[in-house]
Formats: sequence, structure tokens, C-alpha cells
Amino acid sequence: MNQKEYIQDLINHGRWTFTTSEIAERMDKDYYGKIYHLRQTGRVINPALGFYVIVPEEYMGTDRLPVERYIHAMMDHLSLGYYVGLLTAAFFYGSSHQSPQKFQVLVSKKRRNITVNRNQIIFYQKKMANNIPTIQRKTSTGYFNISTPEATLFDLVEFNRQIGGLEQVGLIAIELSEQLNAKTLVETAQFYPNPIVQRAGYLLERIEYENLASNLEEYIQHLKPASSFLNPSGNRERTNKHPRWKLFINQEMEFDL
Repeated sequence: MNQKEYIQDLINHGRWTFTTSEIAERMDKDYYGKIYHLRQTGRVINPALGFYVIVPEEYMGTDRLPVERYIHAMMDHLSLGYYVGLLTAAFFYGSSHQSPQKFQVLVSKKRRNITVNRNQIIFYQKKMANNIPTIQRKTSTGYFNISTPEATLFDLVEFNRQIGGLEQVGLIAIELSEQLNAKTLVETAQFYPNPIVQRAGYLLERIEYENLASNLEEYIQHLKPASSFLNPSGNRERTNKHPRWKLFINQEMEFDL
């Protein structure tokens, strides 16, 4: 069996990825040479050590094979729990504020970012990542784990500095709002620190989604949280306090509603 026959056999069985050990079992001793040839001709890419992805003919030469085609298989190969989140999750839920070339993934352990041709896989470490509510989203090659719309909102608030700030999060929240469920939002809030929930509630109030904000208000008042700052990186003056969310409003934001 040569390398082309091996690739076609995988495709015939519905598989689009393979590992070094798998091809070694089917090839002679020169399997590294065969992998090299496949890479040079653009038939496979190598996003992780010992892990290869078959490039469909329609994507050959584009350098933009969608990461969602192989992210689950790759993370399984790495034995690392994950979910697709932040701006990438928002993109799949209909937001227009994310470039498809930057694919954001949350993991419980630190992981170096990966550049695959014109795509970037950016990893964000989140200690409790394995506990965050997710769903499985189908793709043409299987599925991948993605944060629920509600978890996506809280993550955007938590990592707002890395994705453009709270005002950017507010704009994305407007686009996500139709996907958010008030009851699920409260259930998801328990997985996040109080200041994150307080900031999310304030943003929902500012973009005038009162039904969502009021449910979070009831949840947060029950917890009796300490006062916090809207922008933890902003000035630390304890003025302009918002009593509803127990937040010191130390950042101005404008939304075109």
C-alpha cells in the first residue's frame, strides 16, 4: 500500500486524521518519507506532533482548512480536555466580530498556540475548563465541543482584555442575546466568580436586555457579593457605584442600540 492508497482508504472509512503510529502499522519502514511527501504536496497538514490531517481536494492550495474539521481529534490525540469558546464560539452563534483565521480554544492546562498555514489556534488556560457547560456541534467530519451561548457570554466577560475590552463584549452580547436563555444563564453563573457575573449583568442592563439582567440580579443578590470594579484594570477610585450590581463604574461605554 502506498501513501495515496492509505489516504484514500481512510477517507473511504470516514476518517480524515491519522497518527504516526497508525501509518507506521500500515506502511513499510519508509513511512516518514511518505508522510513528508504528503506534506510537501499539501495533501496533509501536521498541526500537532505525531498527528496529521488529510486535506480535501477542494481545500488544497488554500492554506485555510477549517480547524473545526479536526480540533476534536487533535485534542483527543493530545489527551487534553477542551472546548471552543470566546470569539470563535460567538462566531458560530452568529456574531460577526471574529476572524475565522483565529480559532480560540479553552483548556485546563497551559498550551502553546499553533499556527497552521493561515490559521491560528489560540489556547486560553482556564482552571475549571472541564466543568464549563458545553454542547457538541456537528461538522462534516464529526463534531467538536463548544461552550453554550450562556457560558460564551461569561467567558467573554472574563477574558475581555484579550479580546478587545468590555465594550467589544457588549457589542457581541447584542448579537448573542437571541441565543441566551434566562434560566440557563443563571444555572451557568454558578461556574463563574461573582465579579464576572456582576459585570455580565451590568452589560446586559446597558444593552437593554432586562429579562436576562433581572434573572442574574436575583441570583447575585442572593449571594450578597462584595463590591467590585467594572474594569479591574481601570482606576481604583471607589466612586460612581452602581447599587444594583455592586460595581464601581470606572469605564465609560457606548452602545448604538
